[in-house]
Amino acid sequence: MLRHAATTLGGGAPPPRRSNSKGLVLRALAWAVLAFVAVAGLAGWGISRSRPYRIWSADRALNGGRPELAIARLGPWKTSDDVQAVAIVARAQIARGNPESALRLLDARLGHRVEPEWLRLLGETALGVGAMDRAFEAFEALDARQPGHPPTLARLAELSESLRGPSEAARRYRELERLEPGNPEWPKRRGRLLLGTDRYAAAAEALRSALERDAGDHEARLWLAEALYLSGDPAASLEHLEICRRAGGGGDDRVEIARAECLRALGRADEAVEVLDRVLDGSPKDADALRLRAELAMERGAIDRAAALLDRAVAEAPGDWRIHYQLSMVMARLGRPEDARHHADRMAEERDRARVSPAP
Repeated sequence: MLRHAATTLGGGAPPPRRSNSKGLVLRALAWAVLAFVAVAGLAGWGISRSRPYRIWSADRALNGGRPELAIARLGPWKTSDDVQAVAIVARAQIARGNPESALRLLDARLGHRVEPEWLRLLGETALGVGAMDRAFEAFEALDARQPGHPPTLARLAELSESLRGPSEAARRYRELERLEPGNPEWPKRRGRLLLGTDRYAAAAEALRSALERDAGDHEARLWLAEALYLSGDPAASLEHLEICRRAGGGGDDRVEIARAECLRALGRADEAVEVLDRVLDGSPKDADALRLRAELAMERGAIDRAAALLDRAVAEAPGDWRIHYQLSMVMARLGRPEDARHHADRMAEERDRARVSPAP
């Protein structure tokens, strides 16, 4: 009875076999991983040879200061007409110190296809090598393709000052003021340009406009003070110079010399002398201070003192026609006609040279 029960319950049967389903799953996963690695490798190889990847990689190398690697990473695209590839090769050549090579590349590509990025790069590169006319042509062509673009107009305005004249430059600065009415730089530049062409009232108006946008612009306020002085308003000029003086703590020689000129024009010669003597104590070779101090000495009849001051001034600034003008008068009053004629001739030469020089 007991043996029958054991047989019935399987007590005498061999143990059941373990299933191998887990091994099959593991093998399937392994094959899947191998297949994925193979596909990913092929895809990665393909991506590394694609245009977007090469452009990205080359640009990254260039921005990292490795222009040779940038060109190498472009692969076959380095000789193509691709917009970004051409720009990267040109930039790389510039970084390698070969701007002329970049110019040749851009000129060749632009000969049969015009791209704004190439024009911009050509203009900047031409500027870098001093080819101003070529730069102007490039920026002018870029302006025709993308009108109303402030960075392009700014370049054209700067170049117009020496290549096309102050009127053309002023027109472009006005256009920039229209496009960017809140930017103080454009009326400031126009004011400086007008100041350099002796249009003092118009310069003052432009510089006031610049200061309305940026009241803390020290340079613009100095130019405004000069424009007001030259237009015959030394009192208004002095007011702006006092603002500059307070802002700068009174240590700017340019401001102090301009103050002395205004004080002199307002009949406050003693104060002007005190200001100039303080400047010369700290800056004994300042040609402007020496010239103005000599003029005040002449007005007081101290001719020998004026001559000594002007001799020091002309040694520091031999190209300043104002110093030669004062020396011609001093030499005449000292009874030295040959020296007076010499300085009168130098005055004419230097003044003519100053008239044809570009505005600072």
